[in-house]
Formats: sequence, C-alpha cells, structure tokens
Amino acid sequence: MEQQSNVPGQLIAPDCVAFPSAEEAWIWAVKGMSFRLEGGHMLAGMGEVERPCEASDVINCAARLRRSGRLTHSEISVLFLYGLHNVPPRALGRRHAKAAEIWDKALTSLANVLEQKGIIQPRREREVSHG
Repeated sequence: MEQQSNVPGQLIAPDCVAFPSAEEAWIWAVKGMSFRLEGGHMLAGMGEVERPCEASDVINCAARLRRSGRLTHSEISVLFLYGLHNVPPRALGRRHAKAAEIWDKALTSLANVLEQKGIIQPRREREVSHG
C-alpha cells in the first residue's frame, strides 16, 4: 500500500528508503545511469534497499536546475565528473579543493529539490543523524 508523502500529489511506497544526503543520491544516480548506458538492465529488487525514485529522476532534477540557471555549467560538469568516478572531490585531497567547493554548492541546490520530492531525508533528519 502506498502512503501520501509530504509533497502534495506524491505517493511513496512504504518500503522505500530515502537517501541520507544529496551526495549519496547523486553518486547512486550517476552509477545507475552509467550501468544503463553500458547496456545493463535494472530490475526491481536488485538494490540493497528500495529507493523512492529511479536514477533518471535524480539526473532530471539536476538537468532542470541547469536549464533554469540554478546550476552553472561548471557545477553540473563537476557533479558528473566526480559522480562518474563514484567519489566526492573532497575525498581526493587538497588538489581537488576548488572542485569540492563547486560540488558542495551544487549539491546544496540539488538537495532542496530532492528533499521536496522525498528522495532524500528531510534536513532535520539529516542534521540529527550527522550531528
């Protein structure tokens, strides 16, 4: 049975687990997109947990932000570059410091949209689990 989410008109299956952060959702989405582009087929139940979206939903959110000017070309490029390598730039050291700043700024914009859609945990839950 589906239940109403906090977003009007949105239904979420009760077994779905929202991502703890936009970063985790983004890396998962890029990994899923790459898998599909390489000819892989995603089947229900393949993942460790059921997610409230498909990889394309997260990618589409970023694309909409880019088209509306809320993500810059530089920000979307950094998201894809490091997403394809499955690693946030800050994990790679000081040589990636500028990219880490861009990454964090882009993910902040993306987090707002993903939270509204129920794809990531609400901010208060993220702060409690990390704070």
